Amino acid sequence: AYACFYGAIGSMFPFLAVHYRRMGLDGAHVGVLIVLGPIGVALFAPLWGMLADRLHAHRAVLRASLLPAAAAVLLLLTSGTSFETLLPGMLAWAFFVSPSAALLDSYALAVAERDGVAFGRLRMFGTLGYIVSVSSVGAWMGDAVDGRFLYIYGCGLVLTALATLAFPPLHARTARLLARRDVVEALRQPALTALLATDR
Repeated sequence: AYACFYGAIGSMFPFLAVHYRRMGLDGAHVGVLIVLGPIGVALFAPLWGMLADRLHAHRAVLRASLLPAAAAVLLLLTSGTSFETLLPGMLAWAFFVSPSAALLDSYALAVAERDGVAFGRLRMFGTLGYIVSVSSVGAWMGDAVDGRFLYIYGCGLVLTALATLAFPPLHARTARLLARRDVVEALRQPALTALLATDR
């Protein structure tokens, strides 16, 4: 899941601004479209997280965010080339993709704690997926940066959603205890608390 998700990110974000500029958008419009992702994380990820906690259905909520996000990005390929036509699709994408990274991390942390596996061993696959994706997609497109990378991004999100089908179930009590302990540990570290409050 990590390899597919961060591989998808590596296939999109390094090339998105260049793609927008080649579509004829000015710098201000490119900036607005690019910043929607971080804004979506700040505004919507907590709401998705609360929903997942309340339903005790982190895997289902993760899938429910990934598949519409993939659809929203793929629809960008047919939504025109103006800022006005791209904005609704990017807003939908930002809403749906916002909790994905956090839900993956929280799930991996819970599994790592439960099974005695180092979190870094799991997260490493995301880094490897990103490196491979950036390198291969960049070499594939060369100077001709166009919307082809959006297909790869969408497919990466779909593969991530499929990978969640193999996730082992977590007992609801385990997830709650881990979340409570993480909050306590964060509050004991002022530097970490400040970082979390200002990240993205």
